[in-house]
Amino acid sequence: MGLSGVLLSILVLSSGNLEPKINQIQVIGTHNSYHKISEYISRFKDRFNAFEMLYYELPPIRAQLDVGIRCFELDLHYHIKHGWLVLHVPKLDEESHCRLLLDCLHEFRRWSNENPNHLPIWIILDLTNEYINWEGYRLPGVSELKELETVILESVGIEKIVTPDSVRGDFPTLEDAVLNNNWISLSEARGKFLFIFHNKGRLRRTYTGEDKSLRGKLMFVNSLPGEGYSATIISVNPSNEEISSWVRRGYFVITFGCDPKLVSCDICPKIDDKAFASGAQVVMTDYPPESPHPQTGYYLAFPKGETFRWNPLNCLNCEKLLGE
Repeated sequence: MGLSGVLLSILVLSSGNLEPKINQIQVIGTHNSYHKISEYISRFKDRFNAFEMLYYELPPIRAQLDVGIRCFELDLHYHIKHGWLVLHVPKLDEESHCRLLLDCLHEFRRWSNENPNHLPIWIILDLTNEYINWEGYRLPGVSELKELETVILESVGIEKIVTPDSVRGDFPTLEDAVLNNNWISLSEARGKFLFIFHNKGRLRRTYTGEDKSLRGKLMFVNSLPGEGYSATIISVNPSNEEISSWVRRGYFVITFGCDPKLVSCDICPKIDDKAFASGAQVVMTDYPPESPHPQTGYYLAFPKGETFRWNPLNCLNCEKLLGE
């Protein structure tokens, strides 16, 4: 289904007061969405097997948006001089389509302004230098995380962000809201972004503070059921049987499709089918459409070749209602 078809379908559903919410679709997302092959990795990949895992490149952010990618993962490092940078591993795997987080977010904002009716875009921020203090970088603390929110606000604008507060509504906790299906509708979320704080350890505690319901925060957090801020769950293994249960209960779940760098491409269809059938709202990949694995031609897309579709677990009547 093309983007215009999805938007038309949303309007049809809205006219009958049956419009789905933002947790009732599935989209394709990209892992390390900024990643380019570094000269160092390219030079030494034949000497070190581990470097083969880093020998891949994603298209620029705008190109991914144009083919329908609606979830992106950015690895962040706090540099003492330059602030928040987007790259994989300092000194080793640094090449990025947008090295400054500010530049990445401006690119998202520009594309969004040009395509104001787009489906919501999820941006996962993974602060990868949580414990390793690289030379020239700083382990993030309270002030750096406040600066991170400031960069997001100044680059994207609060009017284009779906915050935890907008989902919580009058419920006492964010999790209560999610379990009572209080996600906002797709029409409310069109043209907007949701940010997910990936880290679960020290940095999540630093970010959430004493308030476990994310009041006043810009970002949702990676979590598991049973906590006040539980709403978004990242589960790498698509075979995790709990994913379907989480989706049915109302949580927003992100999982991964096949990675032909790790397994034989022959079993990729089985892995991808599990990810799709799980109901996870986002299925992540290093190989989106139009950027296939160079040796096998593998790329991740839903069975009809699309990059988004109605969720098979919690939007069962959508295709029937629309005759699709």
